[in-house]
Amino acid sequence: MKTRRTYFILAALLFVAGLAACSHDDALSGSDDGTADEITFTAAIGGTALPDAQTRVTPDGDKWVMNDEIGIYVSPGPGVVYPSVENKKYTVRDAVTGALVPADDTHVHYPVQGTVDILAYYPYGRPNEFLQIIVNLTDQSKPAAIDLMVARAAGVGNSPSPVKLKFEHLLSKITLNVSAGNGLTPDDIKGLTGNDVFTGRIFATVSWGLQGNPPQLSSAESINLYKSETIPEGVHATFSAIILPKTTSSIPITFQIGGREYKCTLTSDDEFQAGNNYVFPVTVNDRRIDLGPLAITAWDEQGSASATLPPDRP
Repeated sequence: MKTRRTYFILAALLFVAGLAACSHDDALSGSDDGTADEITFTAAIGGTALPDAQTRVTPDGDKWVMNDEIGIYVSPGPGVVYPSVENKKYTVRDAVTGALVPADDTHVHYPVQGTVDILAYYPYGRPNEFLQIIVNLTDQSKPAAIDLMVARAAGVGNSPSPVKLKFEHLLSKITLNVSAGNGLTPDDIKGLTGNDVFTGRIFATVSWGLQGNPPQLSSAESINLYKSETIPEGVHATFSAIILPKTTSSIPITFQIGGREYKCTLTSDDEFQAGNNYVFPVTVNDRRIDLGPLAITAWDEQGSASATLPPDRP
């Protein structure tokens, strides 16, 4: 995902408290005379096709689920947003098509004249007046709750067709496909929980600007990984974590097995770019960890890894 794409309507979506006059909102309040169509939305994640592009992080796979909550802003121009569509909550009505409906059942319409710019984000929250939202990645138990994404559409005019919102991940994901090697059994790996697999200290809390302004990092902590319910064939357990992109090129990982610690370091030359999933094959042996070739979704570059022996082994 190219970072510059997150900036292309920055000027059109700057929010200044008090600038949005009620007269602007009148244009969206209704169209009983049929002069303006209702604004409707469909949501996709990456790509342009539906339903193949559904790639949100969920416990049972990567897809939208019913009643997912999305926040939407509609702007007629720089420095102004319509009050009735200021962080308005929409929910997913159809997990296959990505069709959205307003959570309060109050529909909005296009202005009679002109176009609008749209900013949407997931998961729904309470950004401040500068469209900054706090992201805390220390709790990975519900990946969807921290899978921050945005979608933008500029210069949208009156139309009966839905606005197709293309969401892009703002964060990065690492995935560890773990297998038992020499001296360990599959049950040793299958019995691991998220508390047994964790990172070293990495940036985990950030104030993220949905408009594209630079994120403000605030703390570094150890993160317990999420244990997936589904695993690839031939793998004994899969763990993952959503991380902040472009903050590090290496991530220490610790496995606690049978009272011992097994350590390795995951590295990527691109410092874990936003929108990428970094998949590491991991084999835990009694005396070392072996890591296979790194696969980066939609990326051809290879990363590297290093392993450390348990401290109590020769």
